[in-house]
Amino acid sequence: MTIKRNLVTFAAASALGLAGAALTQSNSAQHVHAATNSVKITNAAGANLLDGNGNVIRHLAAGSEWLSYQTKTGSNGDTWINLGADQWVDSVNTSDNSSSTSSASSSSSIFTATKAVSLVDVSNNYLRTLPAGSKWKTYGTMTGWNGDTYVNLGGNQWVDETAANAASTAVEGATTTATSRDTQVQEVIALAKAQIGKPYVWGAKGPNSFDCSGLTQYVFQNAVGKSIGGYTVAQESAGTIVSISNLQAGDLVFWGSRGATYHVGIYIGNNQYIAAPQPGENVKISSISAYFYPSFGVRVL
Repeated sequence: MTIKRNLVTFAAASALGLAGAALTQSNSAQHVHAATNSVKITNAAGANLLDGNGNVIRHLAAGSEWLSYQTKTGSNGDTWINLGADQWVDSVNTSDNSSSTSSASSSSSIFTATKAVSLVDVSNNYLRTLPAGSKWKTYGTMTGWNGDTYVNLGGNQWVDETAANAASTAVEGATTTATSRDTQVQEVIALAKAQIGKPYVWGAKGPNSFDCSGLTQYVFQNAVGKSIGGYTVAQESAGTIVSISNLQAGDLVFWGSRGATYHVGIYIGNNQYIAAPQPGENVKISSISAYFYPSFGVRVL
């Protein structure tokens, strides 16, 4: 099918993508792929995943496979492939992998929701919640733009299997307390990663857009059922205060003095956090840096 689109115009190109190129707009038409299309990164050096302003989001490894949703032609003549939300890769670095991906078949398997899990469309828009213990026929799997495995439950309906199965990764024999916390941390991080690429909107609480505290509230409420409050100052009291040097994965990380914080994210380990940054940007993973150094953390779990 065709829908109205904006023509993508880039300033410069390279084998790994466009760094610093901006998008300009003009009316045209675009082709939107079916949800079962995917691409494989064939460039031996991998490829850069870019946003609409030509900023590098992250690097895609050679040989990795990704769901693709639509294509746009750049001014350099290259075709740019959308991998979900505002994320693009130059087709010169890819090959069409649709024929080798899983699709509907008479031998469809069963997906069991080990916990309540969100059902989404191909743009990661929330459709409804599948109750824990429910069973569903599946019609193929794909690697989504966030790196997780998505299971198709028929038509334009997908579930993030990686996030849904996070609870099953706890090591058998660990103590109940340790297993419970580890599982909850994994669920929080998995759900936070599933929001990557969604736009920042001031005051938004999800599921299609967020501000910083709206993202953290949504993730903790829907991943582990914890109510942490709807704005940064309230969330300061959601757990135990910890120093930045003692952060652990799953902790909230704050900017600003206590009682007057102005930004919050979710620490995921390795000096990185997920947050909804500011107007004009999308939910993304960032690294803690001296330029924008956080003030303290809160251990919720």
